[in-house]
Amino acid sequence: MVFFIYRFIIFILFSVCFYSCSVSSLSLDVVRPAEIDVPNHIQDIIIINRSLPSKGNQVQNVLDGILSGEGIGDDKKGSLNCVNGVFNILNIKDDNVSRFNLVNADGFTNGDYFKGTGTSEFPTPIKWKKINKVFQDYNVDALVVLETFDSQSSILNGGTVERIKFINKKKTKVTLIEAILNIEVQAGWRIYDVKNEKIIDEKKFLDQKSFTSTGSTFEYAKQNLPKKKDAICQTGEFAGQQYAFRISPKKDRVKRNFYIHASKSSKDANVAFKNASRSLRDRNFDKAAAIWQNFVQNENEEIAGRACFNMALASELKNNYNLAIEWIKKSIYYNNKKAENYFIILKNRKTEIKRVEKQLKK
Repeated sequence: MVFFIYRFIIFILFSVCFYSCSVSSLSLDVVRPAEIDVPNHIQDIIIINRSLPSKGNQVQNVLDGILSGEGIGDDKKGSLNCVNGVFNILNIKDDNVSRFNLVNADGFTNGDYFKGTGTSEFPTPIKWKKINKVFQDYNVDALVVLETFDSQSSILNGGTVERIKFINKKKTKVTLIEAILNIEVQAGWRIYDVKNEKIIDEKKFLDQKSFTSTGSTFEYAKQNLPKKKDAICQTGEFAGQQYAFRISPKKDRVKRNFYIHASKSSKDANVAFKNASRSLRDRNFDKAAAIWQNFVQNENEEIAGRACFNMALASELKNNYNLAIEWIKKSIYYNNKKAENYFIILKNRKTEIKRVEKQLKK
């Protein structure tokens, strides 16, 4: 009985090891659609910072800064970085993601021309009469306007953490105190469709970044944190980048699994799968597919299912999603457990690609 249990445990361990070692992964770049569909007639845009307070709101803005613990001018610098975050993403020259043409209009991004509340409250929309007057010589389709920008910060005691340090040239485990600086940025945006005199997007977003440091005491740990002004600027830039992804497609890096072994019971098939895996990593997709093709109708259901699964990946890597879906359906037919999840991924990618093509249509 003990011998049987021992053999059973060995079998389970071997099976788990083989399964975990039979799958590998690779990374590929995909293009995700923008969160919202900006009308295609909008191509040429100007980005505007309207988040700084007008004269009538400056006193209230200072009081809000004191209550929130922010230094005078911190939010202004944060808002400039927020606008730069949008600009830098939208200004990327890549036909796969470039959605807009950015019109250079000095003076509108620094917040000096259009003024707002200087708080998290939306100001009244810019009047169309003023827009038409100011931008009559710019020939733009839309204004992307940062209407509000407000930040909040807090410093927390993260408790004790263990770190490895070299003391007298020896690795030594030490216990330190962690300080955490949390920055929250609330940014409100509007997009003004100049041609149709219509606001097509109006939304506030809350973005957060955390910064950590350690020290022998909490006070020392706090001293090692970045300056609050710098942290607000970084968080502001991050918030701007997120809004850019709301209105324009973006590149994303994803992982895909594939089988490097065919079956526990077939040495020849395993050797072939291993050779195909080498070709795949060398970006020779056709050579890898030619090897897997030999096993897609194998009498061993496990081998056939894995071969069809890998053929689906080879098809996706060549941007042939219709063929990829046909292959993954065959893998499902052969009862491959991973195939159903990949089928959902491929169907979603087809939908995403259609949206990206529509959004980038000139």
